[in-house]
Amino acid sequence: MRKAKKDFDCVELQHRAGAAIAAELAGMTIEKEVAYWAERTRALREWQAELRAERQARGEFPILRLQEHCVLSEDLPEHGLTAGDVGTVIAFNVEEKTYEVDFTTLQGAALAVVTLTASQVRSVLPGEMPHVRAMPV
Repeated sequence: MRKAKKDFDCVELQHRAGAAIAAELAGMTIEKEVAYWAERTRALREWQAELRAERQARGEFPILRLQEHCVLSEDLPEHGLTAGDVGTVIAFNVEEKTYEVDFTTLQGAALAVVTLTASQVRSVLPGEMPHVRAMPV
């Protein structure tokens, strides 16, 4: 049996990338390697957030991943939630373009599991932090 010629070889790409990174790290102290990876991680997260914001602006779906933290964009008084509350995506429905989002206290007590549209929730942006408020549980 004859093998088809590949236009793209993922393993070869991974090997080239690994060799390039190894060359960049050559001779670095452990402290410099840690700083290198911290900066690369920060830059990657910033780039991912920019891509998600662009996709959201174009109305593409899904913009949030499973188990990703997200921010409520509007008040939901029937659930005791306010804009800015942070939840976790636990499911999404591509046909209906909705997310199931779990809202809990910081200690893990369940507050609400809510089905939300893409306009009701957004990604966490770089530099944002949660704000604490008391909730009846």
